[in-house]
Amino acid sequence: MRREIKFRLWDKKQERMLLPSNHVIAVGGGRIFINGFEQGSYRDNFSPMQYTGLSDKQGKEIYEGDLVKVKGYGEKPLEYFGVIEWWKETAMFGISHYKVINYYGMVLDDCWKGGLRFEDIKIETTEIIGNIYEKEKNEGI
Repeated sequence: MRREIKFRLWDKKQERMLLPSNHVIAVGGGRIFINGFEQGSYRDNFSPMQYTGLSDKQGKEIYEGDLVKVKGYGEKPLEYFGVIEWWKETAMFGISHYKVINYYGMVLDDCWKGGLRFEDIKIETTEIIGNIYEKEKNEGI
């Protein structure tokens, strides 16, 4: 499967998200270019997040750093809440969960270590509910 390679950026100084739909963003060699102008080292000023090549059930593009909710993983009637991350060990995107809720509405702590591989979830039940940088939008998660 081929996917489009693109990035969005969290601007650490201005505390805002720069989207590829509004800016031409290039990342390489530890440097960031926005609209053709070098912005310096991304480690100092920006946090780049790569597009996964997938969209959630609303059609919204899924990026690293997105907080997602996945319903009905496998045969279990559970809801998983987690963050999209790049797993270096397996060279794939996955969902590292931090909360699992069963069908009774109970939070299951430490019931499962690890995360969900993208190939193991139903993307049509996945919903973006925020991201790791815009915290004021993520309260209650």
